[in-house]
Amino acid sequence: MCLTRMTGEIKMRSEHVETLQVVNLALTRSSYTTIVPVYMMLHAGLFEFAVLAFDKFKSLNSASQSDLIFRRTICMDLLESTYRACFHFPEERETRMPGYTTYCRIDDLGKMFDTDMDGIDKAKITSEWTAAFKRLSRMVRSLFEYIKPSDFEFLAVLGLTFWNGESEADAVQKIAHEVRREIMKELCKYYADCGTTDYASRIGQLFCLVMNCQECAVNVMIDFQFCRLMNLFDSALKI
Repeated sequence: MCLTRMTGEIKMRSEHVETLQVVNLALTRSSYTTIVPVYMMLHAGLFEFAVLAFDKFKSLNSASQSDLIFRRTICMDLLESTYRACFHFPEERETRMPGYTTYCRIDDLGKMFDTDMDGIDKAKITSEWTAAFKRLSRMVRSLFEYIKPSDFEFLAVLGLTFWNGESEADAVQKIAHEVRREIMKELCKYYADCGTTDYASRIGQLFCLVMNCQECAVNVMIDFQFCRLMNLFDSALKI
């Protein structure tokens, strides 16, 4: 998932774009024109992740696979991007990473919506997105930093997030239940191997993180619908 997104995002950069070097990765500032292609690459990366991580995902028909990816994209993005934002911007709680190689500081939101499109209320859009950034920081990043999940716990949370939620397809619900049960078994074994005997509260914290991501994802979908009412984005952005 990471390589697919990184490669795609780097290819779409212009030659003279300003970069910010973090560890071994060059980041670029997110812009209005990068949001749609970045999300399309996220869809592709998430599909790749599901195929590699879950054998049962491959047993679903194409329509069920696509529906599952569509339903989980925002929630998975909020969780995974928060992980990377904490790593690359540990002192900037309200900085987002909309793409694998793109970032946006809350003070730069006004620049993000520099566009020649007519009928755009830039001040209103900036205000709404500022509120959204602060909401994500409050609901997801603050809890993430409080829990400080280990790498194994984070992978477990990724899996639980992907298979957690409602789906109209009975086949998907059945597989989701089976995969969640397998993840929980592995998580319990992990705690046993670590010598942790009372881990119920820890698991509760991880599930709180999953639920907060889901709640925040609902708000993000509302935010994008608001943007469309303000003449931003089009049907190419599948949210």
